[in-house]
Amino acid sequence: MTVSVTLPWPPKELSPNFRTRSHRLVSVRRKEYRKACFDAAWDRGIRPVQLLALKSVTFHPSGNYGYDDDNLRSRFKAGRDGLAEAMGVDDRTFNDVPHELGAVVKGGAIVALLEEIPVT
Repeated sequence: MTVSVTLPWPPKELSPNFRTRSHRLVSVRRKEYRKACFDAAWDRGIRPVQLLALKSVTFHPSGNYGYDDDNLRSRFKAGRDGLAEAMGVDDRTFNDVPHELGAVVKGGAIVALLEEIPVT
């Protein structure tokens, strides 16, 4: 069984290139985004009792901007933590998961593909 979870696009404040004097603003955005991703997974029916593994992540930006993969991954870190929390796993299990840049969608989105781990 494969489950697709659509997560919100991370706020600009989570970009490693974002500059501000207000570290509190970044902290607040990080917590909000982590909760938003947790809630999106929870609403999709993802629970810690399921044996699921993250198979791929596709970034769908809101425009044709020059995103590079390491900045996208960094920007998604808080969302990844929220997804891992909803799945009931340590996010270290996500280290070898392929990431790709997908088509442009209005408002941006991140699509995570989860696959059930067979019990033997």
